[in-house]
Amino acid sequence: MKYLKFMPGNDIKSASRNKRELACAHEYGYECYCYCENRSDVKFDESEDGFSLIVPKIRRPEITMPKIKRLLIIFKNVFIYMAGAKKAKADVISCHNIFGLSVAYFAHFFVPKSKKPKFIYDSHEFELNKRKRNAITTFFIKTLEGFLIKKCAFTIMINESIADSVAKIHKYDYKRIIIRSTPDYWNIDEEVSRKMHDEYCDKLQIPRDSFIVLYHGMLVRYRGIEELLRAMSINDKFYTVMVGDLPSAIFNKKYFSLLKEYGVEDRILQYPLQPQEELWKYVSAADCGVVMNNTDNPNYIYALPNKFFENIQAMTPIICTNSLEMARIINEYDIGILSPSGDGEKLAQNIERMRTDKELYAKFKKNLVKAKSNLCWEKEKKKFFDAFDKYL
Repeated sequence: MKYLKFMPGNDIKSASRNKRELACAHEYGYECYCYCENRSDVKFDESEDGFSLIVPKIRRPEITMPKIKRLLIIFKNVFIYMAGAKKAKADVISCHNIFGLSVAYFAHFFVPKSKKPKFIYDSHEFELNKRKRNAITTFFIKTLEGFLIKKCAFTIMINESIADSVAKIHKYDYKRIIIRSTPDYWNIDEEVSRKMHDEYCDKLQIPRDSFIVLYHGMLVRYRGIEELLRAMSINDKFYTVMVGDLPSAIFNKKYFSLLKEYGVEDRILQYPLQPQEELWKYVSAADCGVVMNNTDNPNYIYALPNKFFENIQAMTPIICTNSLEMARIINEYDIGILSPSGDGEKLAQNIERMRTDKELYAKFKKNLVKAKSNLCWEKEKKKFFDAFDKYL
């Protein structure tokens, strides 16, 4: 029995939750494959990772290309993706987002029902609130999702709030499971973490007891990076480590412009995006993690990003946006400070509070022990096995 994780247009390097899903399917007994891009030429050992890569040969459209040329490349890629989905001859296709589901489903549209694979819709985000769209596009996406969700064996949602909202929008009680993007339980080597903290300080040429704030993940809009840089310009008592890549040429230009404008170039240390097995060293070495998704984007109101749980596993107290789902966990476990979206001045104040209030900081560190134990993949993955038994 073949299990295909279908991720057209997405890179395997940052697909940590998808890799864990494939590990579950492999453990369950499936022969597993992942259809995706491998832009960094990451090496995989099938016997060790539990799945094989299928990498399509495509040409990526560039923003500098003429619009017609870009559209032609996109259409060509879609046909390549459809051919890849069909050629895989999988028994189960788990589709990363609505685009992947659309491609995989319509690639098998004329396949007899008895030979069709079972589809899983792995939503990852609140698709209808993902970004601001015009009325026509919103209607199209809503209609498409409402149609396809009924064709799936089950759907994966990242939290109850999104799952319930989607059911209300489509007026359909679809089969679903809630899978949060929790990492494996991290066994932290405190000596390694201390040495990494020292490395941060040495590279920044600051005392080793300096307060380090960490942002990790893609450096793109709506992630609170602008607010963090603004906070640095207000409060010069802390330093920042960025672990992530700048995929957008437009934001890349804005990012370096803000560094110069705020005069904080010398107080920021930059590392590239790290593989999951190395990430703990970087996150656990920080004194505080920031997860400041901008709630001007409706999708982020419901967000529970990987980095949020990775800070928990690293035992790193969190400052995060006062958004619905993150606030629920912060309040339940008392492991960090909530800060208003888009407010760099308030973020600066909250970082200073985290830095100076030793009693509060110690409480957060103590409470992270319980949060870390409960919010790990070893507990979350059991839902996959139950779904495989029930729906597949």
